[in-house]
Amino acid sequence: MNTLHEKTATIEAQSWLSSLPRDTQIKTLSTQILKEHWTTKNSAALSTALVDCFKQKAWEKVAFMPSIKSRREVREYKRAVEWIRDCLGVEPDELMRTLTGHQPSAKDASEAVTYLLELIATEEPNTLEQLSDDFRFGKSKMIGWEKLLFLMKQVDPEWSKAHERLKELLNSLDKSPACDAPVQTNLFEASSSYLKDKDSLPSDSKTRLISRLTKLKNNPSLCKSKGTSTERVSNTLDRLLRGLIPSVAAAEREAGLAKAYGTYSYVGVRGNASVVAKKIIKRIGKNSAIQLANQILEVFKND
Repeated sequence: MNTLHEKTATIEAQSWLSSLPRDTQIKTLSTQILKEHWTTKNSAALSTALVDCFKQKAWEKVAFMPSIKSRREVREYKRAVEWIRDCLGVEPDELMRTLTGHQPSAKDASEAVTYLLELIATEEPNTLEQLSDDFRFGKSKMIGWEKLLFLMKQVDPEWSKAHERLKELLNSLDKSPACDAPVQTNLFEASSSYLKDKDSLPSDSKTRLISRLTKLKNNPSLCKSKGTSTERVSNTLDRLLRGLIPSVAAAEREAGLAKAYGTYSYVGVRGNASVVAKKIIKRIGKNSAIQLANQILEVFKND
């Protein structure tokens, strides 16, 4: 049962949301509904909710309503993939595998997947290429998106559109001079503002790390300078994109990019002088302890 404080905070948050522009309210509600369907694993409603969010570009304005009033804010995501990772706490690969699971309507699921393909092709073309390939996971193998959609097409012809669109997008990436350039698509046209800001840092930490790993995986000299390797970085990127690493910190450690923090030893100097002296000798060694003692005597002489 909610406490009186929690009930009051909820009422105040809803009141704050009601004061925002109607467009923001709708986008926020759509995001909340999508997250609920994902959390409850309601696959039947997930596809239609995702398509609804894509069509109205729900990521453009999402209100966050924590109980602490000063922390409430409206977030504006430049990239939809950041919204997926930050608001839903899920990777596009996890969405894809859920959408291609058991679905009451293959048509709705195929439409949602097609939107997802368009989005990734526009915002993270390298990710689209990487996820389209198979990935070796221990003794088993996770099939990539291309093979996954091909198999779905064999089960139900409704998946043909999504599979054909993926092949078109991959072919356009092969022909483009730079794989990290946004791909013009019929559902997510790369706007001038996106083209202008395409090198700006993403807002969420996972997308920032994915961007960093993508740049490192084909740059052996840069990897070497950071104490890692392209093989290690590439494997970490694969696992991160497939939701197999629990956190950004864990991914940084796995890629060999975590900052090394030194450990420092401390000796308390209060208490019995003889006991403290023995602790110092044990901790820093006899010779260093003698040098320290001589230096202390020198300080006394100079005072």
